[in-house]
Amino acid sequence: MYSKKFWLGKQVLIVAALFLTWPGLSAWAKMREPDIQFETQTADFGRLVEGEKTEIHYHFRNAGTDTLIIENVRTSCGCTAALVSEKRVAPGEKGDIRVTFNSNGFQGKPHKTVTVWSNDPDTPKVTLSFSGIVWSEVEVTPRRIAFGQIDKAALDNAIPDGKREEAVRLWRAVRVKFPTNPKLFVTEAKVSSPALKAEVMPRAKEDAGEDMVRIGLTPEARIGSLLEQVTISTTSKIQPTVSVGVRADVRGDLIAAPRSLPIRVSRKDTSYVRQVFVWKKGKKNLRIEAVKDLTGIFTANVVELRPGAQYRIDLRLKPDTKPVSVRGKVIIRTNYPEDPFVEISVVGRIEE
Repeated sequence: MYSKKFWLGKQVLIVAALFLTWPGLSAWAKMREPDIQFETQTADFGRLVEGEKTEIHYHFRNAGTDTLIIENVRTSCGCTAALVSEKRVAPGEKGDIRVTFNSNGFQGKPHKTVTVWSNDPDTPKVTLSFSGIVWSEVEVTPRRIAFGQIDKAALDNAIPDGKREEAVRLWRAVRVKFPTNPKLFVTEAKVSSPALKAEVMPRAKEDAGEDMVRIGLTPEARIGSLLEQVTISTTSKIQPTVSVGVRADVRGDLIAAPRSLPIRVSRKDTSYVRQVFVWKKGKKNLRIEAVKDLTGIFTANVVELRPGAQYRIDLRLKPDTKPVSVRGKVIIRTNYPEDPFVEISVVGRIEE
């Protein structure tokens, strides 16, 4: 026979189970939730002159019955910044997300987004958007020049006036248009480094409404990655200057492959090895003098494949490596005075 205490306990459990499954309880729990509501999720900033900045405000309120927490706000590009007035918003209170858009480098009809994460269980992520027209009195095409991989020998043999074929291929043309006022013109083009040369070409007609600027690499460009710019000055009062970015990868007599090592490996995989090959194009004998791993996860072993001409570097994962995100370089030191250091980028993660 069961005691009265046993039956009383059973009754309490049954009542509790019925209470927990009662529809009204879930409705009551749902009432204790934040609820983010924006007045609008889209905006139009109208017309801007390139280079101008504008602010856009997205107003919202917490229509729920619990505290709303803004967990994160992320913009779609570096041209946009977002600031939240309050990260914790009480029920019934209002907040504001202020977005600043920099139109520098944009032309036409840009469309950008801002993503908002909160603790609203029904709408944890909200995407806001804005667009408009960026008007430019000075239109530059292209805004960025990529020369790609260039042999240093080709630069050393280039003639500045570009009459030889070897030199001509190192030039790129930039078109500068003045669509609203054809009497405007380019006054000069300044380079940020002796590695570049810029020339304003003569106009065919005085009121042609456009100019041509040619940009080239010079023998002053050093081996390695080049990231410079050319500033073009105009007679426009609205846009007196515009800039053109220039990129190049100048290669010497040494070739290394691969130049980057993406990794994703378990720390227990002690057999994990990545290989980098280094070889020469010139006549001088090549010698690998040292290899330094700045990431701290590899041991390096240099293998000579062809005496004085080609090497292989074996990068083996250290057995005591811990789980960690990796972002660093492996530096290979050589006996070449023009190319003494070869950098290999390493990005990835060591997992458990």
